[in-house]
Amino acid sequence: GSVPHVNENCTTPWKERENVSAFIKATRAMGMMEKDTFSTLDLQDGKDWKVVNSSLLQLGALTRDIPGFSGPYIGIAGQAKVQDVARPKKTTTQYGGLRTDINQQLRENFTNVRHM
Repeated sequence: GSVPHVNENCTTPWKERENVSAFIKATRAMGMMEKDTFSTLDLQDGKDWKVVNSSLLQLGALTRDIPGFSGPYIGIAGQAKVQDVARPKKTTTQYGGLRTDINQQLRENFTNVRHM
């Protein structure tokens, strides 16, 4: 299956968390977007059941596009096709943050100040 190892008869919360984490990793591998995925705390500690429910419905919509899977399905088919792409990574330093364009403008304005 999609989850390589399932801890059965969990005696500790850590083993339960490993199972939930493996499930989440499998849904991400199937193409579920990060924004649609619940966290282990949402499920295990009951932090946000709406997010868990929404995530399962999103998974139901996602399963309609899996070759060889003919159901059963939950939820409605997803219509939007959005690609989950990470933004380009930029390095930050003490002198140049993420917005180097603004930092450059500030430096120029600071050096161009006329002192009276």
